[in-house]
Amino acid sequence: MKNIVCVLFVLALLFVPVVAVAHPPSDIKFDYNAKEKTLKITVVHGSRDISQHFIDTVKVTIDGMEMVKQTFMSQFNDKGQEVSYIVIDVKEKSKVQVYAHCCMSGDLSKEIEIK
Repeated sequence: MKNIVCVLFVLALLFVPVVAVAHPPSDIKFDYNAKEKTLKITVVHGSRDISQHFIDTVKVTIDGMEMVKQTFMSQFNDKGQEVSYIVIDVKEKSKVQVYAHCCMSGDLSKEIEIK
């Protein structure tokens, strides 16, 4: 019984560093260009190893309809994930919501109204 407890304790210690560095995105920044109908999104998410700890999903919803869902196997750079989409269905006063998910821990959503 003591051996099992010791093994479980050691295994738990191995996972502590992963939890300590894993974190959700800290911010989502939008830049909509009405003339070109492009939406540039920057998901702020610092990472030391972008192949192991990264933003793995970005979803864009416009006026309640999911327009884009993209998955990733790594992150753009060590500061975050950057994406650009052509969005022809955006009008003045459209509500654009962006959801971003970290492959290890947490997510973040932000919404803007197009002016």
